[in-house]
Amino acid sequence: MLLRVFLFAVFALASYGSTVGSVVTLVGGASDIVLDEGRNRLYLVNSSQDRVEVYSVLQRRFLSSVRTDALPLAAAMSRDRRFLYVTCHNGASLNVIDLERLDLRTRVSLPARPEGVAVGADERVLITTIGTGANNAQNTFLVYDPSPSAPIPVANVLITPPAPQPPVLPPLAGRIFLANRSQLIATQDGSKIIGVNAFNQTQRVVFVYDVPSAAVLRSRYVGDTSTVLSVSPDGSKFMMGLRLFDTETLTVLAQMNAANAPFPLSTNLAQQGFNQVAQQFNLQQNQGGSAFAPDGSMIFGAFNIAPIQNPPARANVTQFFVCDPDNLLILYGLQLPENLAGKMVAASDGSAVYALSDSGFTILPLAQVQSNPIAVPDTTAVLLANDQCGVLADLNTQNIPVRNAGRGRMTATATLLQAIGTTPAPLGGGTVQGPAIVLPPQPGAGLPGQLPAGIGNVTSQQAQFLLSAPRVQVVNTPDGPVLRAQFNPAAGRQPGTVYHDFLVQSSEAINIPPMVRIFQNQRDPEAKGDILPIPVNYSPNEG
Repeated sequence: MLLRVFLFAVFALASYGSTVGSVVTLVGGASDIVLDEGRNRLYLVNSSQDRVEVYSVLQRRFLSSVRTDALPLAAAMSRDRRFLYVTCHNGASLNVIDLERLDLRTRVSLPARPEGVAVGADERVLITTIGTGANNAQNTFLVYDPSPSAPIPVANVLITPPAPQPPVLPPLAGRIFLANRSQLIATQDGSKIIGVNAFNQTQRVVFVYDVPSAAVLRSRYVGDTSTVLSVSPDGSKFMMGLRLFDTETLTVLAQMNAANAPFPLSTNLAQQGFNQVAQQFNLQQNQGGSAFAPDGSMIFGAFNIAPIQNPPARANVTQFFVCDPDNLLILYGLQLPENLAGKMVAASDGSAVYALSDSGFTILPLAQVQSNPIAVPDTTAVLLANDQCGVLADLNTQNIPVRNAGRGRMTATATLLQAIGTTPAPLGGGTVQGPAIVLPPQPGAGLPGQLPAGIGNVTSQQAQFLLSAPRVQVVNTPDGPVLRAQFNPAAGRQPGTVYHDFLVQSSEAINIPPMVRIFQNQRDPEAKGDILPIPVNYSPNEG
């Protein structure tokens, strides 16, 4: 709960400014990452070099590496923290690394080429393979028992879901993590193991394995392209890609969606001279990953926000989201220094997240974000009101302070958002087109005196909407920037209420501020009742 309160105080919500996090370069990238908090180490599976890299969290440098068999893909630590189990696909083996001596203790030969690996509470190791025999239906799930008294060190699970496909090599976008077609993750108590197998190009099977009985309890097919997993501390929920599942029923509880974001996800400069805003998460290339906060109060995630197009655009996984664990409502956002590639792990105290990324991995020091500028508007919904007699003159202008919840110098700007020539985006998908950012001709002015040059195909209704936007100026004060919104007389030509959205940006802030919606109401002076502006999220096509 303390972590949730801390992050709520220091994060706010979508523009582009400074970034947070430091990138550690690893040549060839990593296919898996394991956090060893007892030794303050990270273990990174370097598939291209056939070894496991050992990184010191305290010293912030690589210590050494341990050679493995050919094409290591995944790793998992034993429950007693003594050993690291590594599946080596081309070597058809499970390598056991002694973490005290940092050397290879033993190789366990397997009857099929392995992919995923996880360790249960009883120290037995579950391994998924691509199978053998007719239709690759044999030896798909293996259980390795490291106990010296085990009668059969490697046994088969009898009833299993379909086997995964072999790794995709070369990997998608050069990210070796995306090569693996099977992933496993154990619950915190080790009683269950969640898994997913990509058994063809378009379908995945997600399953729950019961450790005491060594049996698959339930499974279901899912049409998804992601195999990235994370599980809640109590094991009741898990994320697969950008979907949240219930462990007991495998029901989909929620999905990452632009309707849950209080800011536009991304912008791209269009030929017309204004910016287009991507409106959805990209399922065409479902990349990214997630991790649960140690107390289960939040889900950390980063997913592809590049527009859907053909051929596919390069993935954009540069926004770090903090989400509600029940419905994936996006609470806060941070801008990252580079694309995340997939799996991420969180420290047990919530102070840091370690995530695989394009250059190797990225360290996100969540406990230190407050030392940077953090832009937080006082409100995201403002009402301006006007009448012909001047009774509501005190509501003609409103000030919106943009507070700095962190430290350091901070400025802010406000830019008018408006949808021009857009098409509706389907649920779970998106289009290249979207709301336009209308660039003002003068710094700090939210309303252009005329339509920006170069914007074509604008209807008279759209032009009227743009020209009726409230005037918004940025005023710098000793307490920080203030957005001063003023009622536009053009909005008072007829009674009623219109609204305009403004994108708040700060080049110094590390967070992504929410957009501000300004309502303009024209009424008769004798009209009764009050209007209460209600903050809503941005997406115009989702609800």
